[in-house]
Amino acid sequence: MSRRKRTQKPSSLARPRGGPTQSERVEALIAELSESMVSKEPVNLSLPSHVVITKALHALALGGRAPRPGLVRITYNDRSQGVSFPVGRLTQTQVTWTDAPVVRVGTLTFRHLDYDDYVHLYLIRDRETRRLRQADIERLAFERMREVLGSERLAGAAGVEFYQTGLEPLVVGALRAVVKVLAERTKQGASAPMLRSVFHVKADGQHQYGPVWGASP
Repeated sequence: MSRRKRTQKPSSLARPRGGPTQSERVEALIAELSESMVSKEPVNLSLPSHVVITKALHALALGGRAPRPGLVRITYNDRSQGVSFPVGRLTQTQVTWTDAPVVRVGTLTFRHLDYDDYVHLYLIRDRETRRLRQADIERLAFERMREVLGSERLAGAAGVEFYQTGLEPLVVGALRAVVKVLAERTKQGASAPMLRSVFHVKADGQHQYGPVWGASP
């Protein structure tokens, strides 16, 4: 099988010329997700980029931006219904990323081959997604990420670096698993793993990081 051409800059990081900034798109999605908690109307998470989705969900789940604890209904372009995403359920303290050993997890094989040099494992193989509906990809990503976060390799202060390469339902499912595990661990008074997203790796190896996920009871 031939290897796909390596992409140096994911298109999701690019700002449309003359369009809203990424910060504005994040704020718009936060508002839409918050409003949906009242209207009960599902939000289509196939439309925003995975970077915008990650930042908005982080703000609502861990950043204190949710109007109240609750669930946000999710849908996708193929009209499949995702599992509702929990928001406002966790209290975040100041989380500082440390140099403790980490597991580097990629989202999907063959998406960005230049990530192969960095990640230890991928959540999902590309061929596994080809006949799945978007909601099924979300559910599969949830189960896989929950397995990763439950690994003995994450005992103590270790964490996960999550190399995101798009495919929005996959990111949503994985982050839902992060919220679930953080909630379970903090309720038990156990140490919770940290996770930070990697949105982009430049040609020189410099990483562009997203928010750090970590919580306390």
